[in-house]
Amino acid sequence: MTNKVDIDIGRLIYTEDLGWIDLGHAKGDDSKMLWNQLVTEGNNSPYKKAIS
Repeated sequence: MTNKVDIDIGRLIYTEDLGWIDLGHAKGDDSKMLWNQLVTEGNNSPYKKAIS
């Protein structure tokens, strides 16, 4: 849970477009790791890679 100290030290910021953002979680690495998992799954997955 966040508190006022997180705002004071710059970990929690507010933007007009997105609202409150916790910079500890807004790195972007998670989405890259998820994408890598999706495109490298084995053939046992019910989800298949789309061919375009």
